[in-house]
Amino acid sequence: QAYYLLTPDTLAAPGEVDIRRAEPGDVEDVARAQVSMTEEDLLIPKGHIDLGESAIECALRCIGVKDREVIVPTNTFIATAVAALDAGAAVKVVDIENRAFSISADALEKAITEKTKVVIIVHVGGIITPDIIRIRDICAQRSVVLVEDCAHAHGSTFNGVSAGNFGRFGCFSFFPTKVVTCGEGGMVVANDPVDYERLMSIRQFGRVKDHSLTHDISGANFKQNEFCALLGVLDLKRAEKRISRREAISDAYRDGLQGTPWQVIQGTKDESSRCAYYKQIITHTFDQDSVKAYFEENQVALTGAVYEFPLHEQPVLRKQNVSFDAQYPVSDQFSAHHICPPCFPELEDAEVARILEVMKGFKG
Repeated sequence: QAYYLLTPDTLAAPGEVDIRRAEPGDVEDVARAQVSMTEEDLLIPKGHIDLGESAIECALRCIGVKDREVIVPTNTFIATAVAALDAGAAVKVVDIENRAFSISADALEKAITEKTKVVIIVHVGGIITPDIIRIRDICAQRSVVLVEDCAHAHGSTFNGVSAGNFGRFGCFSFFPTKVVTCGEGGMVVANDPVDYERLMSIRQFGRVKDHSLTHDISGANFKQNEFCALLGVLDLKRAEKRISRREAISDAYRDGLQGTPWQVIQGTKDESSRCAYYKQIITHTFDQDSVKAYFEENQVALTGAVYEFPLHEQPVLRKQNVSFDAQYPVSDQFSAHHICPPCFPELEDAEVARILEVMKGFKG
């Protein structure tokens, strides 16, 4: 399997990957070499883009979705839908399942029509749903392209397969809060040389490979600057350690909240599967406003939920080329009954212990 890296301005050609391990003083070398790396350096294969949303848009432009339909889960950040709209597609929003809170395979089967070109699956919180194989098979059987929104899933795996390798494309975000960051940026995973060359062109205004002033397809300026790319290279050096710490914090929540009303959601964990825990999702049956007030009173800052306001509750999408179901029962239940306590790797054990003490003290 080949991995292609879209870095600022230029790319390493397939089979000609230039491995560089940047140090803080290597800025000139990195800028000159445009930093190309292999999977060993990355945990995941990648392609640098200016934003995570742009990564999705580039992938959809590469596929060609203009005037076609893209199916997305309602439980995602609005950027997933915006990317499809910006690529010229109509968007159809479907409900989620209640284990990993990803797109429902049952809802997906019912939603696909002859107009459907792409399905986007979102690995919420870094969890790859166990239904991923079924979803991939549904797409293959219906001749629909599967694209992964991996904004939360840097380093996550399922059955030995890394996030971004189940679909035709995997799209990642390097926003400052993400598992791996470069200040701001994104990446696209591609395994086909034809897709690779087309992505290269799209991210630079659709220019012809061997003639930078000639443009033969529609594109835009999706390139990332070299400084942010270098930050990403440096952050990758500590990625494995930081993901392991996130896993340890998740396990601490699981162990510490056993026998309580708080349900700690974890990804599949075995020799061939892991979750990067961009978010630690914990579900409950309490009143959400009371929960938030309690944490604020006890000076525990919750991180953003995933998601409190799903796509079907976003007013702007009601004004655009987006179709909705009449109801989203699973998403509505989830959005109103989950929290994401701190799970960043800088948390000390004593701080995790205090958070657990606060949570166990909540009486509803």
